[in-house]
Amino acid sequence: MQHRQAKDAGSRTDPVTPASVPETLDFVEREKLYGLSCGKVGMTLLASPLITPGATL
Repeated sequence: MQHRQAKDAGSRTDPVTPASVPETLDFVEREKLYGLSCGKVGMTLLASPLITPGATL
Protein backbone atom coordinates (compact mmCIF):
# COMPACT_ATOMS: atom_id res chain seq x y z
CA MET A 1 0.00 0.00 0.00
CA GLN A 2 1.37 3.40 -0.95
CA HIS A 3 1.17 6.27 1.49
CA ARG A 4 0.44 9.72 0.17
CA GLN A 5 1.13 12.94 1.99
CA ALA A 6 -1.78 15.33 1.88
CA LYS A 7 -0.87 18.97 1.93
CA ASP A 8 -3.48 21.03 3.71
CA ALA A 9 -2.83 24.77 3.64
CA GLY A 10 -5.07 25.15 6.69
CA SER A 11 -2.78 23.01 8.82
CA ARG A 12 0.35 25.10 8.22
CA THR A 13 1.16 27.60 10.90
CA ASP A 14 3.71 30.36 10.85
CA PRO A 15 5.26 31.72 14.02
CA VAL A 16 3.73 34.79 15.56
CA THR A 17 5.26 37.32 17.89
CA PRO A 18 4.05 36.61 21.44
CA ALA A 19 2.24 39.59 22.93
CA SER A 20 3.81 40.97 26.08
CA VAL A 21 1.76 41.48 29.24
CA PRO A 22 1.42 45.25 28.58
CA GLU A 23 0.39 44.58 24.96
CA THR A 24 -2.16 42.01 26.12
CA LEU A 25 -3.59 44.36 28.74
CA ASP A 26 -3.83 47.14 26.14
CA PHE A 27 -5.66 44.73 23.81
CA VAL A 28 -8.13 43.75 26.55
CA GLU A 29 -8.82 47.41 27.41
CA ARG A 30 -9.04 48.58 23.78
CA GLU A 31 -11.42 45.78 22.75
CA LYS A 32 -13.37 45.91 26.04
CA LEU A 33 -12.78 42.20 26.69
CA TYR A 34 -12.58 42.44 30.48
CA GLY A 35 -15.01 40.40 32.56
CA LEU A 36 -15.48 37.64 29.97
CA SER A 37 -13.81 34.91 32.04
CA CYS A 38 -10.97 34.52 29.54
CA GLY A 39 -7.58 34.15 31.18
CA LYS A 40 -4.14 35.54 30.48
CA VAL A 41 -3.15 32.73 28.14
CA GLY A 42 -6.31 33.02 26.03
CA MET A 43 -6.06 36.80 25.78
CA THR A 44 -2.36 36.55 24.87
CA LEU A 45 -3.20 34.03 22.14
CA LEU A 46 -5.80 36.43 20.75
CA ALA A 47 -3.54 39.49 20.95
CA SER A 48 -0.40 37.92 19.48
CA PRO A 49 -1.48 37.68 15.82
CA LEU A 50 -2.63 41.29 15.95
CA ILE A 51 0.91 42.51 16.63
CA THR A 52 2.53 40.18 14.09
CA PRO A 53 2.79 41.69 10.60
CA GLY A 54 0.90 39.58 8.06
CA ALA A 55 -0.72 37.31 10.65
CA THR A 56 -4.47 36.70 10.69
CA LEU A 57 -6.86 35.10 13.13
